[in-house]
Amino acid sequence: IEAGAFKAASNLAYAKLPSTLRAIGDDAFFNAQITRIDWSDMEAALPCFLTIAVMPFGYSISDGIGFGIISYTLIKLFRGKAKEVPVLMYVLTVLFIAAFVLSNLGA
Repeated sequence: IEAGAFKAASNLAYAKLPSTLRAIGDDAFFNAQITRIDWSDMEAALPCFLTIAVMPFGYSISDGIGFGIISYTLIKLFRGKAKEVPVLMYVLTVLFIAAFVLSNLGA
């Protein structure tokens, strides 16, 4: 029985290998792009940081992107630069806030 369980576990590990390699490749590409962020500009850096931080801790890429979009829009609004934000960002901000509220109401 133990040998069968070991064989099944090793087969499962081999099955996950391609997706693991893909994740490592995606991570390498993602990390290369982080160096292009202007970390001295907090209006741009804070939404980027929140996006990067929320993805692994929230176990969701879409949650990370949502937090980044919401924070970008709110930072621009609070800094008095509302006209610099494209209309699509306002639409996405409202949609992500609605999605977060509705998903938490159902929980």
